[in-house]
Amino acid sequence: MRADAITLDTNVVEHLFRTEPQGMNADGHVTELLGKVLAQRRTLCRDHGGRMENEMLHRLAHYRTHRELGNFQNLLRGLLELLPKKIIQVNQGDGLMNCIDQRVPGHTEQSDKVIMYVACQSDTLLVSNNDVHITNHARKLKKCASHHAGTTPEFCNSRTANTNL
Repeated sequence: MRADAITLDTNVVEHLFRTEPQGMNADGHVTELLGKVLAQRRTLCRDHGGRMENEMLHRLAHYRTHRELGNFQNLLRGLLELLPKKIIQVNQGDGLMNCIDQRVPGHTEQSDKVIMYVACQSDTLLVSNNDVHITNHARKLKKCASHHAGTTPEFCNSRTANTNL
């Protein structure tokens, strides 16, 4: 696994704003994690078609009208604009994507499969808080990556990633 790069699921960045007492970021761990990613200047892995970034911008759009954005504006700008990017060409019909399609639940969104593909192809840590569709399938995804891409990616949630970065 590449230690200098990372793949982030959109939900992790979205959870940045969930600071209410029962929210995902009530303890500030998502803020701390994204700050570490920025401070370490990790390369952010993305898909060539822009699906991942477009989903992130779409999900974050409603925060732009809220006061909360001001608190996190520099962090978001750093993540989206300042970090180096590694762009991965996603091939919907290759062995890796077929393996992912066969090993994750049928109701998994295509955007989640793209995120998994990018992490497998780029040999990075994928941080996701989607245990149903992504992190619970880590072992299966690692087998796909090893067999079809020759890589050894890792998969974990934001709390684990924050502890280990």
